[in-house]
Amino acid sequence: METTVERPFRAKCGHGCEYKLIFKLWANKGSPSFNVTVHNLTMSQQIQNTADAHHYIPKFYTKRWTTNGLLTIYEMTENGLDIREGSPKSTGYLSKLYSMKEVPPEEAADIEREFFAPADNLAEKAMHALGSGRTIYKDNLREAWAQFLVGLLIRCPEDLELMRQNWLNYLVEVPAHWELAYAETKKPGEPATLADKIKLMTPAAEEKSMFQAYLNLFNHQNVLHFVKKMRWCVWDVSVANQKLLTSDRPVIRTNGLQQAGGHIALAISPTKLFLATQDIPTMNDLKKMTPNAVIRNYNKQVVEGSGRFVYAADRSQTPFIKRWIGTNPQGRIAHGFFNKQRVVRIIDKDT
Repeated sequence: METTVERPFRAKCGHGCEYKLIFKLWANKGSPSFNVTVHNLTMSQQIQNTADAHHYIPKFYTKRWTTNGLLTIYEMTENGLDIREGSPKSTGYLSKLYSMKEVPPEEAADIEREFFAPADNLAEKAMHALGSGRTIYKDNLREAWAQFLVGLLIRCPEDLELMRQNWLNYLVEVPAHWELAYAETKKPGEPATLADKIKLMTPAAEEKSMFQAYLNLFNHQNVLHFVKKMRWCVWDVSVANQKLLTSDRPVIRTNGLQQAGGHIALAISPTKLFLATQDIPTMNDLKKMTPNAVIRNYNKQVVEGSGRFVYAADRSQTPFIKRWIGTNPQGRIAHGFFNKQRVVRIIDKDT
């Protein structure tokens, strides 16, 4: 017999949906035992981890800032600000970022190849359509673009590292009613508490469960549906005096989407800005801004909010970037989950 017990993995979007990890209470053929299991990843488990560079800032995105295959890269280093020209392939990545640690290769899902690569391929098609001035009607492309926006908020190296560092501590904070159920069904010789039993998870099992929760953040249908139903447009600001910049924190969320004026903004080229609002009046109010004001406000937020990289089409804004880069780092969703009452605001701006 199997009884499913749900413990909320409280990753809330702005309108209150929650992600949940599923644990199961088993009674096997009359011999009750309490086993903690996590649903398997919904992808092949037989493909080995690759040693490829895993781009948390997808190449297709930074490619929009290139000339003859190169863009200007501003990187904060221990020795100061490094400025160089490079290809999209050369930046915004970490080796084996999405590879499972402590998991045998034959058991580890290749998340980069089986999850991020297909998702980014569809997002690239969506961005091409948006950049070409076309309205996206196909649901799969709208969902891919919504997933891309959400993904940019949670796919950086520090996001994953925060998950790894805190995940087991989160799991062992067992609700009292779970402990009661465990006490009633545990076998002789088993650990005294469910928390003690969870602590005995192998590193591989811990890593798998962490990745399952992590991928759930990308796939929650209520969050994606919320973004898909917003009003979308692309604003051509090519008449402005400066060009749009971008960074490793390129998504701007303002005011909480359920509040007046709430919106999402993302530069999709040096001259085009994607906007999403919940209503037409907000969109109309935003479009009253001059292109110069739009670029000035967006550039300041993505530059000061950057974690490590800022990207530009050329070096013309170097003084501006030197002044503001990394001065007000954008809060990370994973940090909010583990440090702010376990609520991750996917849509509303972190406060």
